[in-house]
Amino acid sequence: MSEQQDFATHIVDLLEPFGYCEARRMFGGYGIFHQELMFGLITRGSLYLEADAESRADFVAEGSSAFIYLKKN
Repeated sequence: MSEQQDFATHIVDLLEPFGYCEARRMFGGYGIFHQELMFGLITRGSLYLEADAESRADFVAEGSSAFIYLKKN
């Protein structure tokens, strides 16, 4: 099992109190889903969670940064 897969499994285990969540391979990482809704992404050893206008300030206050996708070329 890869380190990234271990991390995805760990995150899903931590989310168990919120209901069934699963990690699915995608984009070279893992998408984190709850009830078919993707709300998180694990890539390059980091977990990124979906934020909205209301929650964004809370994430920033905790030191989180936004996920930025840079295309090759």
